[in-house]
Amino acid sequence: MNYYEKSLVFTKMHVCGNDFCLINRTSDRYSITPSAIQYLGNRHTGIGFDQLILLERPTDSNNAVAVQFFNSDGTKTEQCGNGCIAVAAFLYKHRLVRESHVRMEISNQTTECEIIQFNSQDEYTIEVNLGSPNFHPNDVPFHSHKQQKQYELEVPSQAKPLFVSVLSLGNPHAVVVVRSLDSVPLDILGVEIQQHEAFPRSTNVEILEIQDDSNGKIRIFERGVGETRASGTGAAAASVAGQCLDFFADSVNISMPGGTVLVRWEGQDSAVIVRGKPSFAFTGTIPFSSFS
Repeated sequence: MNYYEKSLVFTKMHVCGNDFCLINRTSDRYSITPSAIQYLGNRHTGIGFDQLILLERPTDSNNAVAVQFFNSDGTKTEQCGNGCIAVAAFLYKHRLVRESHVRMEISNQTTECEIIQFNSQDEYTIEVNLGSPNFHPNDVPFHSHKQQKQYELEVPSQAKPLFVSVLSLGNPHAVVVVRSLDSVPLDILGVEIQQHEAFPRSTNVEILEIQDDSNGKIRIFERGVGETRASGTGAAAASVAGQCLDFFADSVNISMPGGTVLVRWEGQDSAVIVRGKPSFAFTGTIPFSSFS
């Protein structure tokens, strides 16, 4: 057995600094434990990433691939918008798909991406269809007797209750609108919201600053990761929440610390579309013996 057969081959990618480690398991079936994911996700001793993405054989032949997403703490997450954009670019670059329309299985559902532009320098513009947002508290999940546009949430660090928009885009989100992002102690507030008893499975937290009806800025405290430079579903959730509160039009540029994505939503039962630009960082190997 040579070195490469003893090693894990991976590709490092990111979308607006939201970084991923992609591992293609469509040919091989080996297990990666939560402790192994934690080791690989360590930015000092491993590869380092916000999410690990595993590509596997689909159960439906109409889909190009089955995808699993894991946070750097080893927990599984149901959806990852920027991760889908990265997967579509990876599949097209390596000729695992030939068409611009890419279907992938995620959490027993199909997510679709469209490759809008690409060139020989591996520069891509890709849209992911995240489906319709779900506002029903039981489906987020969120403990509430009735569905509302905003909920009051009491947390220890705040003298007054927070007004929080709650929704699911395949994963849970809590969006808080503020006057200025700079004044928010996200390391404290993010943990308090995630650990709140109203969110039985925790939640992703987005703090939103409205600039005008077509532009917003957010900071993200991601479940299982902490503060991140970007999030596709986070940007989508913030845009949808802002639109429901009559701040935004149906096409919004959401700026994050790592960059900007375009979010489109026509309201009601329409799908949320996120457009982003994935980047390939590098491909490498790491010995199985280092984390197995």
